[in-house]
Amino acid sequence: MIDLSNKIAVITGGGIGIGKGIATILAKQGASIAIPDINLKDATETINEIKSKGNEGIAIEMDVTKDQSVKNAFKEIISHFGQIDILVNNAGIYAAPGFEEYEEAREIDWDMAFNVNVKGLVFCTNAVKEQMKSRKYGKILNIASIAARLSNPQHLHYCATKSAVVNYTQGVARQLASYSINVNAICPGILWTNIWKVIATRQKKYNPEVSENEIREIANKVIKEKIPMGREQVPEDIGKAVAFLVSDDASNITGQALHVDGGAVML
Repeated sequence: MIDLSNKIAVITGGGIGIGKGIATILAKQGASIAIPDINLKDATETINEIKSKGNEGIAIEMDVTKDQSVKNAFKEIISHFGQIDILVNNAGIYAAPGFEEYEEAREIDWDMAFNVNVKGLVFCTNAVKEQMKSRKYGKILNIASIAARLSNPQHLHYCATKSAVVNYTQGVARQLASYSINVNAICPGILWTNIWKVIATRQKKYNPEVSENEIREIANKVIKEKIPMGREQVPEDIGKAVAFLVSDDASNITGQALHVDGGAVML
């Protein structure tokens, strides 16, 4: 049983999907939870669920692409809890709205993906690392993707951002290692989230082989072809891996990118 009692965990974009799964699992292990999210309604609903089960938590509106918004949110979290022990950089997007209608990524897709998936992660890391350094304690976990390892011509912009996340993780892990701060990444496989709904919708539109299929059927087909274990991942799978990597049981693990993908990538 992972023990995260008395730990303060921040999960960016934790209102839905993978982030909600992570927040729920960390709360079950005893952590108090803060969810800064651009969608305050989703964040509040998830925090209310967590609080109904006896854990403390707060929801805050935050835009990871705006440095001042990040600084304000993290200042509020520290004011409320006194410290931050765990940061999970989960907030991420696949592309700009409407991308499912286009065969090629537009400039706005590249810009938005890098602003959220890379710059946003940097802003959030910078917002916590000094107080972690001063305490010589901290856990930073970045959500990457198997797309970081498996480049795909249909998602070049997204793959590039997730490769950057893995590289950044390794660099920050070296930067902060002497302060006893662990920095790792998780590369999820295929989950039926909003991102995969867009991916499947684009395949239906531009791939004649699956144009007659429902988008859920398209995802199931990819899972069968690409995942050796033959099943999709769910947010709680990612949450359980996160719980281990941000626990003191993993104090000698840093700079790693763990794949939680049913065997899709084997390094």
